[in-house]
Amino acid sequence: MSWLMEAIGQDRVDRAEVEASRRRVAAALGMEEVEYGDANELREVGAVLETLLFDLLADNDHADALREASARAFQVCRAIPLPPEPVEAAEWLLRLACMAILGDRGADIRRLLVDDGIPELHVDGDDWGRRVWATTLDIWLRLVRKHGWEDLDRIQESVAVLRSEQDAHEPAFLDGLQDAGRQDLAWQLIAEYHLAKAAEILGVFVGQGVGPDGRFDVRQQLESQFDRALGACDRGRLVDLEVSVRLLARSASVLVDNSIWTV
Repeated sequence: MSWLMEAIGQDRVDRAEVEASRRRVAAALGMEEVEYGDANELREVGAVLETLLFDLLADNDHADALREASARAFQVCRAIPLPPEPVEAAEWLLRLACMAILGDRGADIRRLLVDDGIPELHVDGDDWGRRVWATTLDIWLRLVRKHGWEDLDRIQESVAVLRSEQDAHEPAFLDGLQDAGRQDLAWQLIAEYHLAKAAEILGVFVGQGVGPDGRFDVRQQLESQFDRALGACDRGRLVDLEVSVRLLARSASVLVDNSIWTV
């Protein structure tokens, strides 16, 4: 992927990093009248840096390179304005959170989520598919933020609500997908279930030092959930979601490694 950096140019990356820093300083000082540079430039450079990061995910022999690429991607991408739509904003924040965790900038993303909050997501809507995805985004962002026991408790509560209401809402939702020929969305739902379960497992571990039911094989439990999510993405040809699953899988591994229980 070095050709990507050559194509975009180091000077362009440097300018984007300077612009991102300028935006953070201006925001910290409350300088609302500052004229910013082109946000599209930040998005384009951020996309390249994120691509470099993703290329390193499967390479366990270059942990330092992954950490550096993730930190650089986070530094640029954190200055990009959030999308106005709550679900899209939450999706972007979760990708940003993965960059921060993999780049050893976990404290920065937690502070951002505490100060700015998590987007208000409709986790009780009528559309079961949207509801499951909104809940999945919410619980993962809370897992990253970990602002007291409230966030960890909310993760368990949200997963319990999904589990209790699944039988009432899922059949009609799947029937509608079958009629519309949207098997891809059915596979997406399956992947999201596994992501929600992974967040539940990790949330219990972060709070108690063990997985659900007192099990100590947390890494194996997480790996199982992520593997099943990736399998669903493959069956449904869900390329974008597969990227998110792989980012979350590697980020979850880092969170386990950095946990006080592991240390």
